[in-house]
Amino acid sequence: MADDSEHMMQRGKNAFNAAKEKMSAILSEVNNVRQSLRDLKEDAENFHEKCNVVRTVGTTSSVVGAGLTIVGCVGAFFTGGASLLLTAGALSTTAVGAGVNLTTNIIDRKETKEYIETIT
Repeated sequence: MADDSEHMMQRGKNAFNAAKEKMSAILSEVNNVRQSLRDLKEDAENFHEKCNVVRTVGTTSSVVGAGLTIVGCVGAFFTGGASLLLTAGALSTTAVGAGVNLTTNIIDRKETKEYIETIT
């Protein structure tokens, strides 16, 4: 009977050690996944921050262009229409700023979709 007890104890220890090894491997894999997700989150945040900077530049360009358009139109009366050249350039600036914002939004959505697909 003592042999059976010792045999059962040994089997229990072996099972415990095997479970412990498996659990350790699982926890290691979970930590790897967590680190990968942290890295992915950091990449996504950095990309989004860069897009925000570009959008700020585009919006600033559009606002400046709109302001110059107004000044050019109002000034046309005083300059005999010469300030309409300023207006043409200002409209171009506004259009470029809007184009920058539109392009940045498209790229941001595409990249965000790729980040989401990477996760799922």
